[in-house]
Amino acid sequence: MLPQGNPLTPPLAEALVGPGFYKLGYVTTDLEEAIDLFTRTLGFGAFARFAPSMEVTTGDGKRGPASLRCAFSTGRELVVELMQPLDGLVDIFREPLARADEFAIAFHHTGILVDDLERVKAQLPTNPAWESWLPGWMGVTYTRIPALGHYVEHVEYGGHGGDFLASVRSGAQTRPADR
Repeated sequence: MLPQGNPLTPPLAEALVGPGFYKLGYVTTDLEEAIDLFTRTLGFGAFARFAPSMEVTTGDGKRGPASLRCAFSTGRELVVELMQPLDGLVDIFREPLARADEFAIAFHHTGILVDDLERVKAQLPTNPAWESWLPGWMGVTYTRIPALGHYVEHVEYGGHGGDFLASVRSGAQTRPADR
């Protein structure tokens, strides 16, 4: 499991850049073009593609499905995630792309691994804007922290989700196992 961090650090600081910091997340209008940008122009290696569809709850109480196309950079401890919002309750991923009428990519979130998602949620100054639990895979929230201008993703991986992340970081796998 993850280290608990410094007990003298305020809980909000731990929730923002604690020992679980592992990811920079970007949203895009075209996943394949974004992968091409990161591999050809920026020199990243392979990306592990996956297409999550899940039930979500939004900060304003809406519940329903959400579908995205995503990819994680492989072979590094720090991961870059590319996300293309498709259908359903994906407005928080479309916000930074609202003015794009052709290919666009925009910074969206930092990702923090946590051992207890409910405890972290209780420490934050605001409720998550988007939340989902995928049994046997992960629980995830996206919270816009006042004054930062981007989201912070908190993820509690388990089972297959934890295995997938470990394989991505090691560069051993380029697709998640079927769920």
